[in-house]
Amino acid sequence: MSRRRSHEVLDAINACGGRVKIYQTIRTAHLERAAEFAPAVYLYRQRRYDFDAQLASQSKVYQSCIWQTAWLLLRARVSFLEVNEPLMREGLAGSLLAAAAVRFNPRSKAKVVSYALENLDPFSRPAATWKSRIRRQLDRKLSHSLSRRLDRLCYGTPGAEQLYRTLLSPGSATKQELIPALPATCHCEQLPRAGVPTLVFIGDFSPRKGLDAVLAAWPSVREGLPEARMVLIGKGQLTTQVQDLAAADERVEVHLDPPRHVIHEQLRRSHVLVLPSRRTPRWREQVGLPIVEALAHGCHVVTTDETGLASWLQDNGHTVIEHRALDTVLAPKLSLALASAARQNQTPTVLPTVDGRHAADLWMHREG
Repeated sequence: MSRRRSHEVLDAINACGGRVKIYQTIRTAHLERAAEFAPAVYLYRQRRYDFDAQLASQSKVYQSCIWQTAWLLLRARVSFLEVNEPLMREGLAGSLLAAAAVRFNPRSKAKVVSYALENLDPFSRPAATWKSRIRRQLDRKLSHSLSRRLDRLCYGTPGAEQLYRTLLSPGSATKQELIPALPATCHCEQLPRAGVPTLVFIGDFSPRKGLDAVLAAWPSVREGLPEARMVLIGKGQLTTQVQDLAAADERVEVHLDPPRHVIHEQLRRSHVLVLPSRRTPRWREQVGLPIVEALAHGCHVVTTDETGLASWLQDNGHTVIEHRALDTVLAPKLSLALASAARQNQTPTVLPTVDGRHAADLWMHREG
């Protein structure tokens, strides 16, 4: 980062009241939310594939390595520093260095806060070599150290809260709050639901997102509901299979990585969102952005018990499948949900008036 850019970042931090947020990896969803949150400077290391440069230009978003970030924080008047969550191993070093920088800065009396979604023990991942085993032990210590440096820790799901309290037991000085990552109702263009039962999948075209199970279940669903149609949105390793299915079946529609407004339109017209995620040794569905967006558009959700929102979804009338039984029960569960949701036209779900992530931001960054 050049000296000129450093001064630009420092001026931006002062202009937004000293609020700084650090991201290991930033994506379009973060940028969209930035417009709703209190002004802050966003410092990130990596871009997600869906990073929208034009959207980023509308906020104070800067790419910065961990050493540049620490140097900036040693010089800035920071009031709130939001770091990556303590169980995110990839971002631990940068988060700890940033937290230490604001503590050593005599001009700064920053509160250090974090938002947690992790619901899979990151230290249970296989460690094949002695180096990876040593790294795991080191990361465990760093996670504990970071959790004890936090002034506030907000959990986005019950699954995250349970895991953190079990693994890290954050210190008594750390204020903790559970604010479920539920959306408020989306007020995009009010399109009517499709006239036929419509199923939508949004996400990575991969087995970990359960798309292979969806494709396998579709013939049975279509046989029971001949008028049903399916919309597949995303891209990934199963793209060829998806395109082959769409070419052979006129009731299957595919959108490869479309603009955001297309996703909103399809959710508004669909009856059921399916996201049957499977756990892998290194990954578990924390929330599932498609689930959140589907709820905001009044869709019924069919998913597995891998999402951190599983208990809430089950308690509120949605369909949650035990992930080990996915391949055998997905087809009948989808058929039942699709037929029922099409009759009701919209799943009656009580959503918060304020988006859960926005509410979490307000809690973490509040004065006092």
